[in-house]
Amino acid sequence: AAGLLYKYRGSVKLGQIERFNSSLNLEDFDQSSFWVRIKNLELLPLKAFYLLGPYILYCDIRNPGFGHNDLLNYITADQPRFEPNLHPNQTMIHELSCHTIKKKYVWVIDIVSQIIFSDSASVSFEILLSKSKEKLHSFLKVDHQNHFIKNGLLTIVKQDTFDLWNLPLPIKEKPLHLVLLTHGLHSNVSADMYYIKEQIDKTSSKTGENLIVRGYPGNICKTERGIKYLGSRMAEYIIKDILPNHLNIDKISFIGHSLGGLVQTFSIAYIENNYPWFFKKIKPVNFITLASPLLGILNIDQPSYINIALSSGMVGKTGMDLGLKLTELNSTTPLLYLLPTGPAHRILKKFKNRTIYANAINDGIVPLRTSGLFFLDYDKITIPSFKPLQSAVSSWIFPQNPVILDDKSNIPILENSSINSGIELPKASMIESAASILFLPLPSKKYLMDPKSRENCIIHDEYYTEEIVNELLKKLNEKKKILKENQKKTKKLEKTIALKWHKGMTWRKVLVKLKPDAHNNIIVRRRFSNAYGWLVVDHLVNNHFQNDY
Repeated sequence: AAGLLYKYRGSVKLGQIERFNSSLNLEDFDQSSFWVRIKNLELLPLKAFYLLGPYILYCDIRNPGFGHNDLLNYITADQPRFEPNLHPNQTMIHELSCHTIKKKYVWVIDIVSQIIFSDSASVSFEILLSKSKEKLHSFLKVDHQNHFIKNGLLTIVKQDTFDLWNLPLPIKEKPLHLVLLTHGLHSNVSADMYYIKEQIDKTSSKTGENLIVRGYPGNICKTERGIKYLGSRMAEYIIKDILPNHLNIDKISFIGHSLGGLVQTFSIAYIENNYPWFFKKIKPVNFITLASPLLGILNIDQPSYINIALSSGMVGKTGMDLGLKLTELNSTTPLLYLLPTGPAHRILKKFKNRTIYANAINDGIVPLRTSGLFFLDYDKITIPSFKPLQSAVSSWIFPQNPVILDDKSNIPILENSSINSGIELPKASMIESAASILFLPLPSKKYLMDPKSRENCIIHDEYYTEEIVNELLKKLNEKKKILKENQKKTKKLEKTIALKWHKGMTWRKVLVKLKPDAHNNIIVRRRFSNAYGWLVVDHLVNNHFQNDY
């Protein structure tokens, strides 16, 4: 097949990534560009089977030297390309320029599964690299090989999910820092939190810290089974799978997104209760949550049928846990009420850093009240005006474009804050909207290529001691008479849980202002389509892994 440089057919399941590191030898290549074609090989009718997949791919192509903090030239070949949702029978075609004078030109191509609901479904794909655009189509008709490479011109190094998560290799002779990442509801750690892992790895390579980043893959498609189930499995993974293979671990950090913040907290309690030697041997360093419902998700102002759905177990025990309901027959107290006490509290106090990142707006899943641990000094916060958020249940059953909040005007929340006046911040829905994950507003080309065009998304970064929280509590108690009668019971329970989290501990609270979908942008679920979260991950990495702890 004249003109064909490379052909490969493969497939990816939930949470899987396939990376193709392509290196073109320009000394033997007499053209100014070559072409890449990626096709989703699934049949078009599968596009309708949304809840069985979805059978969609995310793809991006970039220079390996790409750095989101570097200014890129609009007319050079350094521009990244990406397709956020490659549907069944759709193709992505791009020209890769080779005009720069050098011996080799290298591109990195990532193909990522967008499957959410099934751990058995897979998406088949084909990738072609050719000297011309016209040849891409002719190869499909005549060449049915699974794998083809033309020697001499092109070198391809393919990496799968296992390769990416087990590199770089740690130094066995040096003390090792273990960083655990934990995913949220209907999510996965291997693809959805890979960007965070990659950024931590890059920083450790500069600082020289001996560090590995891991995540437990065994909870995918099981996130409705309850926080105790998920947390105990993750704890056993740490003790029985990671520790025996890395006996030099002397420090540990936890980073949890959404539900993952609660799961990692239970894991800490489980380890302390069942393996009390662990935290005597291994030093806790960072405890970090991103958009985590630490006080549960029971929205006072949302339709009653949503709360009923949560309480009755629409998303299993996890929904009941988050709805502050009893999930054990012999229990008299909600799990989230007990979580920040006892063994978990003892170990949380030992962490060098306790940081929570919370979305101020555009998070249709976790409200600021619960992700920010209730007590916030709104006198120091300026955030955009709000519009009502969409219903969760309807967006779950009938996926549609998410409601976008107006972020053009900034209104200081002073006398109108929930602490100062009793007026609530907008309520968010609990059940994750699949539409907001896959069909989100994309960053502009200017945002991706010009760091100076990006507005600082950090709108609040303060330390909250127990004394500061008590002062805020006093302000709240002075205003409680104006709270609606039907809000008092729920508010009292949330307030009590929040006080337990703050007892004897200082928390760093970082509030961020992101564009939709903020809940997944905050972790940069996909490198370019969720790029609005780049600065949040930068803040996390620079403030927790920049120095050798």
